[in-house]
Amino acid sequence: MLLETPSTVAVRDGLPKSFQRLIRLIEHQTRLSPEIAKNCLEEAQIGVQDVLPWADFGHDLSDGYGRRLVYDGGFYEIMVMSWVPGDMSAIHDHGTAQWGAVLSLGEAEHAVFECVAGRLTTRLRNAFSFGQINAVTHDLIHQMGNLDQTPFCSVHLYGSYDHQGSITGDSRIWDLFENSIQRTTGGVFFCLPEHQIDRREPGVAADYPTTMRHHVEMLKRVRLMLPGQRDRLALSDKARQLAALLMAPADQRWFERETAALMDAAGRPRDLNQWRGFWHEIQVTAAYKATAAEAGFFAS
Repeated sequence: MLLETPSTVAVRDGLPKSFQRLIRLIEHQTRLSPEIAKNCLEEAQIGVQDVLPWADFGHDLSDGYGRRLVYDGGFYEIMVMSWVPGDMSAIHDHGTAQWGAVLSLGEAEHAVFECVAGRLTTRLRNAFSFGQINAVTHDLIHQMGNLDQTPFCSVHLYGSYDHQGSITGDSRIWDLFENSIQRTTGGVFFCLPEHQIDRREPGVAADYPTTMRHHVEMLKRVRLMLPGQRDRLALSDKARQLAALLMAPADQRWFERETAALMDAAGRPRDLNQWRGFWHEIQVTAAYKATAAEAGFFAS
């Protein structure tokens, strides 16, 4: 239980009733887990009107989404994220957070990744619908975004009993363009400025669809960031390199090798869910490449 001070009591009592209910539920637990956090968030019944004071739909285009702290409970944090059409987080984990849960108050897309033997793959990517709550484990590697045309907010609850400071501090971002893992305390955005990267670690290999989808989402963000940026030249160069990677002829051979590896001797998918996920990423990447080529992106 957080030792309350007049300031924390004033902050808590000034929050919407649903957030106050969530705080009471959390602090009455003897020990929290991802599932218990999910249950607390569900029972709190937080609605769209409750989160609007923290909405940030005009966030800087360098950021992949808006991010505002609602309440710091010492061993946990409650935040509201804002997503305009096209917003997408980088592939990331939650650093020192041991447990958590996320409530979507809109129509989001959510992907889960796994890293086995130094290879990153997309385990699943699906809809994260209005009112849905996902539990967050310590080892979760994921990505969230808004592919719809309607802005929305989400509520994020993260906690840790064994860490002082930012609950999600030391988060990892998998940057498949520069082949690094970036450590940060803050927003998990594409193309972080250097002052927001605490340190870098060697990157990992990723399969074809994961790599291509990463490059698509990074290129989308870079092109949004370009107008008015002081480092426009560097961003333009990154956009050209990403476009070249997406259109490289060698990708066809890579694609064919990985497609063959998913098939058994009779030419059937070994794992149907994996096969569907593979093709979903391929189709999204192909659709973007076609649209971007028609708009002349790859010629710029």
